[in-house]
Order: sequence, then structure tokens, then C-alpha cells
Amino acid sequence: MARIIWKGNAKVAWDQICKPKEEGGLGIRSMIAMNQAQMLKHLWRILQNDGTSIWVDWIQHYRLRNSSIWTFNGASGSWSWKKMIKLRPLLQSGVCYKQDQWRWPASTEADIAEIISRLPQRPNNITIFAGGTARASSLCSQRCY
Repeated sequence: MARIIWKGNAKVAWDQICKPKEEGGLGIRSMIAMNQAQMLKHLWRILQNDGTSIWVDWIQHYRLRNSSIWTFNGASGSWSWKKMIKLRPLLQSGVCYKQDQWRWPASTEADIAEIISRLPQRPNNITIFAGGTARASSLCSQRCY
């Protein structure tokens, strides 16, 4: 049975058999969805960059060359790396920035422009820091803030 399904000779409606059994499917997980989930998990670890992963350190140093995952063009690298980079919009749709109370240390005031340049650029960018003030309302959206 498995050989018939996986070899590609059978006419299988994957969207139907990948449904849960309660919905009339066979409960088989979608390989496409599982692969995307694993690649998104890798991208999330790159975003976190907490220093606990040798792989993330290698990616930061050799692939991204210490640039942002959002601005990296992804033209070079392996097939899987290019596929992972193409998932950035999907990752970005699930990432939000949490509003919290914070203050800039006096020593970083000159570096604010450099810090803001690291934020992901979106078509609907808004100025969140101008003239020495920042407004919490400019960070709000319908989904998160």
C-alpha cells in the first residue's frame, strides 16, 4: 500500500487524505506543511540568535555575514537555503513586536538610527522615533503591538 501511495502511480488527492480522520481523511500529515514548519523553525532560531546554537552562529557568520535575515538577498547558497529564504514572508506574517515599557540608555542615543535600521522594512513603514520622541500608538496594529 505504501509503495503505491508514495511511488506516485496512484491518483491520490493529498488534500483529502491529509485531513484528520474526523473530517474523512486518513490523518496523514502533509509533507509540504511539515517541511515548511521545520524550515520556519530554523528561520525562527536564526532570528532569536541567542548564542546556544552552533548552526545559527555559522549561518550568521558565513551566510548572512552578520546582516539581517530580513534584508539578506538569498541569491547564493544551497537549494534548501534558498527555499528557506523564500519563506520569510510567511515568517514575517506571524512575527510581531511587543509593546513594552523601555528607556534608551544615554550611551545609545547616538546609535538609535543604526538600531532602527535593523528593524524589518515593510511597505507600510511608519516613523516610530522622530525628533527624540516615540509614540506607542504608532506601534499598534490590529493583531499585535
